[in-house]
Amino acid sequence: MEDLTAKVAVHEQQIRSLEARVKAIEDLRESIGEIKVAIERQTGNIDRLAGIVESIGERQREHEGRLDAIEARPAERWETIVKTVVTCIVSALVGAAMAGLIR
Repeated sequence: MEDLTAKVAVHEQQIRSLEARVKAIEDLRESIGEIKVAIERQTGNIDRLAGIVESIGERQREHEGRLDAIEARPAERWETIVKTVVTCIVSALVGAAMAGLIR
């Protein structure tokens, strides 16, 4: 009988140990589920951020184009001024040469 009682005690101890291990696994499974939900939530946030970054990139490209146009205006004006001055000088020289030929 003592042998049977000892075996029952060993089995009860093993059952308690197994119950503790099952509980730990269940807790771990629950934690993994919570982590999965958090990762899915973060994935949604990352997708939204990617959209925002893309939108910002598009705006930046638009602004770069507008800035290039604004920066080009002074150069265009300078070219126009130089062209006008050269035309005036050439016209004056041609006019003076023609006046000299006519006399």
